Amino acid sequence: MPELENRIWMNMLIAGAAVAAITTVVIAWNSTQKAPLVKTRNRALELLYEFQHAAATPLHALRQIAEHMAIEMRAGLRRGGKSNLLMLPTYVENLPDGDEEGLFYALDLGGTNFRVLRCLLGGKDGRVLKQEFEEVSIPKALMLGTSAELFDFIAERLVDFVSREGEGFKTRNGMQQTVREMGLTFSFPVKQQSVKSGAIIQWSKGFDIADGVGADVVALLQSAINRQRGPKIEVAVLVNDTVGTLAGGRYWNEDVMVGMILGTGTNACYVEHDLPSHVQSGSGEMVHPSSLFYTRSITTQLPCVCVSGECVLAFLILSVVADCDRMQIINMEWGGFWSSHLPRTFADEQLDKESLNPGQAGYEKMIGGMYLGEIVRRVLLRMEKEASLFGGPVPSKLKEPFSLITPEIAKMHADESKNLRVVAKVLRDVFGVQKTDLAARRIVHDVCDIVIMRSARLAAAGIVGIFKKIGGEAFDSTDSRTLTNLHWDSQEPQQLDTKRIVVAVDGGLYEHCTQYRVYMRAAVNELLSEAGAKRLQIVLSKDGSGIGASILAARHSQHRGANKITCPMERPSEAAERPSVHLCGGNSSSCSQHTQSELPPRSTQFTQSEPTPRSTQFTQSEPQSNWLQATQHSVSYVYGLEYID
Repeated sequence: MPELENRIWMNMLIAGAAVAAITTVVIAWNSTQKAPLVKTRNRALELLYEFQHAAATPLHALRQIAEHMAIEMRAGLRRGGKSNLLMLPTYVENLPDGDEEGLFYALDLGGTNFRVLRCLLGGKDGRVLKQEFEEVSIPKALMLGTSAELFDFIAERLVDFVSREGEGFKTRNGMQQTVREMGLTFSFPVKQQSVKSGAIIQWSKGFDIADGVGADVVALLQSAINRQRGPKIEVAVLVNDTVGTLAGGRYWNEDVMVGMILGTGTNACYVEHDLPSHVQSGSGEMVHPSSLFYTRSITTQLPCVCVSGECVLAFLILSVVADCDRMQIINMEWGGFWSSHLPRTFADEQLDKESLNPGQAGYEKMIGGMYLGEIVRRVLLRMEKEASLFGGPVPSKLKEPFSLITPEIAKMHADESKNLRVVAKVLRDVFGVQKTDLAARRIVHDVCDIVIMRSARLAAAGIVGIFKKIGGEAFDSTDSRTLTNLHWDSQEPQQLDTKRIVVAVDGGLYEHCTQYRVYMRAAVNELLSEAGAKRLQIVLSKDGSGIGASILAARHSQHRGANKITCPMERPSEAAERPSVHLCGGNSSSCSQHTQSELPPRSTQFTQSEPTPRSTQFTQSEPQSNWLQATQHSVSYVYGLEYID
């Protein structure tokens, strides 16, 4: 019996030892399998932190960028001044005043798509009575072909659109116009010779049409339209998309002084109130205080006014001329801006080197929607190669340039689900990555956040640079009574009123990415004092570039009644202080003004008080320190992994 018990105990000991041995082997095997995973994931985190540091936009860097922007603006306005901002005169001196009536068209060409739009204007009472538009995708081959091929394609679609004009677009008198006048929004660098002519300087955004460089874009389009032998269509005005956005925004809000695009690319324009003497007028002639060229359009409009039997026409002309500042919209072409303070990463360097225009458009390549998805893709590709981020061989689609577009990274960035399901879906749909763990998805989410935040904060620095130039403040100003305006060619500031300045923004990046707007507004508030932040407002001007171009076509129409004398781009504060000048019949010829309370509400405008779906919300009354604390970027997740050397 004791022998049997001993045998049983012996068997149990042997079995236990075997189990222990097997367990030890399993644990050891699991450890050997897990160690590489932890090490590779830690390498991915290292790359993430490295990219975050290189792309950082701290407050001191943003201040330097904004200051450099203002300096380059002044340099670009000088004759022969060396600047990386083109600061192109647009010859647009008359902005909308609400009197515009009739049917006008617009063609908006600025990226891989173009839009055609018709807009029926009803004057002050009706404003925009009706509008229709169509969007057409441009084949890739035409973006790299000849100018004739591109503009024939555009003209064919335009003529087809005009031919389908409905009965609802008759003017108020029931007549249909025999000539359709159109505003052309051309969102590439152009050296304008007049308000309706301009030579293409260079292509961007994936276009490379060699024979178009140096050609008059209006002549190219008008010739293509004439070759279609359809309805009579004339280009009445050539504008940049930023100018159209400014005009469209100012149609509803007289305080709009800056137009900005945040979409496929980026650019800005503004109303310059102190033009250098060498800048020409809208007719293409030199503007000078002693020149009568500036009054030519006025003298054809004025009747003779008699006071006490004496004709004072000359006096009235001189009064009106003196009343009007030398103002014009300046197209900055700020995509080409560069500063040593811009945060450049390995992905930016690779992208620039392999682009169609290496060494150019450095600012745009960090901000524009065409490039943000590509920057994210390059970061993820490096992580997959060096850290096996997705746990397998490098997906072929991840190696393909521009396979990740910005709308997809916006979806991932907006994903607030617990398991980041949207991130997983985008990775699966775009790159074919069928399975990802939560830690990898969090890293992808953070890469998107870093890229989007950098874009928004750099755009904000550009806005503050413009604000500083046209009537803003020094960065350390805390007293609204000391706000300063910078003369175009002076380092000495001048006193300016404390009226608000509104920036009208158009573009899908700003419109559809809510957190982008929050980041941009936060950076603006960091850079400005409380008084300055209250003065500077940023609003969405949806489809402003197209509508604005059609309204400007009405302002420059050759087939409508003569316009009243206006100084439509003066500052609102100046209009309030200026006495009216009355012509025969008592009609005022002073600048047509509309207060904001008289304008119809715009449901599409983004204001600072608009709620956002993200938990981070700001109001103007918040202390500036809160903005700074809330916007210092850090990796937003704890990955639960120990670092292994």
